[in-house]
Amino acid sequence: MTQRTLYADDCLTVLQDSKALPTESVDLIYLDPPFNSESRYNLPFDGKYKTVKPVEAFKDTWTWGDQEEENLEKFTRGHQTKILVDIINVASSVSRSSRKSSLSAYLLNMSMRLLAMYRVLKPTGTLYLHCDPTASHYLKLALDSLFGRDNFRNEIVWKRTSAHNDAGTLGSVHDVLLHYTKSNRFTSNVQFGEYSTKHLSRRYKYKDDDGRIWGDGDLSAKGLTGGGYRYEYKGVTSLWRVPPEKGDYVSVDTYY
Repeated sequence: MTQRTLYADDCLTVLQDSKALPTESVDLIYLDPPFNSESRYNLPFDGKYKTVKPVEAFKDTWTWGDQEEENLEKFTRGHQTKILVDIINVASSVSRSSRKSSLSAYLLNMSMRLLAMYRVLKPTGTLYLHCDPTASHYLKLALDSLFGRDNFRNEIVWKRTSAHNDAGTLGSVHDVLLHYTKSNRFTSNVQFGEYSTKHLSRRYKYKDDDGRIWGDGDLSAKGLTGGGYRYEYKGVTSLWRVPPEKGDYVSVDTYY
């Protein structure tokens, strides 16, 4: 039986322990860190413990202090981390503060952990960083500098709640997962599943005489990776997903 170990500690402590996590030993990293929300989060109690006073679980607030100055100085001396210093300084500049901002402190602490994750990730490994729009664009810059822009694979949007209006603005309803690999030799196992009856009834609404069901759809190829076929069909010249000899099927999406 394979032995597995669960560490209850600051991830940076474990990531920097080469005995616990040797270099290039990890296949997959998924992290759901604090988002720099500048909030405090309590652990609520319910049921028979509902009278217990909530306990603070963690605080997602960040300040710049002596330790941050020391860590930033170390970054300035590293070949791989010099650009991270520029990103952290940019974050401070846009905060319009003469002192390093909470965003700068957050980015520095996140960058230290991302750097350690890069060390332990295999060349074929993959990383998913769960964040939200509060700092996702800064985190992407940090990841670009560490993993390389060519190893950015996708920005996955997770709609975590239904649409709503917040006070005075549109609602914040999604989180972001930034998907990176360490190289172009990554492993990706495609997942498949059965279509639900509800999906089939909505997507494939038509049936041929032989019983095959199909759905109509847009077969234009504008913006499609790999391009398409340019020709005129029914008076419209555009890029189509299918070659001219298949033009009679432009109105057909696919069979199921």
